[in-house]
Amino acid sequence: MSYTLATPTLKPKRRSHPKNMKELGDAASAILQRHAAGEIDASEAARLLEELSLRDRTFLDLLVG
Repeated sequence: MSYTLATPTLKPKRRSHPKNMKELGDAASAILQRHAAGEIDASEAARLLEELSLRDRTFLDLLVG
C-alpha cells in the first residue's frame, strides 16, 4: 500500500464565524484606538478599515459586489 493511501487525509478546518467576527471586531477596535491616540490620521484609519472589510471576502462576494 502506498504512503498516500495509508495516511488519512486531513480535512481543512472549517471557518468559525463567531471567531472571525471577534477577530475582525478586535482589529477594527485597535485601528480606532490608534486613530484616537493620534498615531494615524483619518485617511489611514479609513484605508485600514477598508482593507479589513475586504480581508475575508470570497471570490463570489467580490464578483457579486
